[in-house]
Amino acid sequence: MKQLLEVPIIIWPIAAWRRLWVIPLLAIALQSCGIGPAADIGDAEATFTDNQFRTARIHLLNILNEDRSNVAANLLYARTMLALGDGIAAQSALDKLASSQANNPDYIALQAHADIIRGQPLKAISRLEQLPAHTYTDQIYRMLIWAHMENDSLEDDPELFAEALERYDDSADIHALIGRHAINNGDWDIARRAMETALQNDGENYEALLLKAEMQIYDADLQSAKSTYRSIASLFPDHAVPMANIAGLEIDQGRYDAAAQMIRETATQHPDFPFLQFQKARLAFAQQDYRQANDILQAMPDYIHDYPPALVLSADIAEHLGNREIAIARLERLLAIVPDDDTARDKLSSLKL
Repeated sequence: MKQLLEVPIIIWPIAAWRRLWVIPLLAIALQSCGIGPAADIGDAEATFTDNQFRTARIHLLNILNEDRSNVAANLLYARTMLALGDGIAAQSALDKLASSQANNPDYIALQAHADIIRGQPLKAISRLEQLPAHTYTDQIYRMLIWAHMENDSLEDDPELFAEALERYDDSADIHALIGRHAINNGDWDIARRAMETALQNDGENYEALLLKAEMQIYDADLQSAKSTYRSIASLFPDHAVPMANIAGLEIDQGRYDAAAQMIRETATQHPDFPFLQFQKARLAFAQQDYRQANDILQAMPDYIHDYPPALVLSADIAEHLGNREIAIARLERLLAIVPDDDTARDKLSSLKL
């Protein structure tokens, strides 16, 4: 069963390169705070439960246009925007509830989620660690672990996973995070066990299903991975990552027409999604259209700067275009992020000869 504050964590699939029953619980939570859910929120609740987040957003905006102080609508709107990856809009909704919800651990978990996807994991950690340990819900643990992962500081609290599992061993979210952390560290056996446990606890857990697809890629079973990504896209139609990953796999298999079709279909809902644009650049590169590939990447400089696969692609493009200095700069940046990448180090050495 999905938990009260569960919202899929959108994590860029960097591991692959190297390598809600919700609404009844929302009503219970609001009633426990002495707040009754709005009678006209049913359509938004139903669409959110079906992971139709964009439609839920429309319903909620209509409700909030008439009553901006509606607690149930603001909470659900915050959760909806977190599901869509918009931490700024989520935080704006949460700010309206600060006076009544400030000491509610579930509300604080939502604030931490907004902090993380706005690139402020330290703020999330500080916010969460102010709570007494006995008030930690599974979602508090989830956000705390995720924030430490984003901040590269899990070693500061090595018992965090164990503590979370001791109290919430049935949490698919926590097991999925263990799997994500294991993949990031190259521990595929641990990741596989964590993924399997997460899916036993919740067969529709977004992160666990993404892990399953990555396991299939690791096992060189690309057809099964594409099938898993399609299943995820069916369950979570407003998330672009699964379809963008299918496009990437089509490129890997040399199926460029299928990749182009998938990119076009996904772009109708997510035209500016960076990972989809990255796949579009990969496709252009594979078809030897180096200038188009370069133009696509140059339109998202922050993405190039922080995402190792984009740095690799950018270096390759620069080399093909004769921009040796740019290729060197991209590889040096890559090695600053992933210092043990021997392939990039060897290539950098050859470019400097």
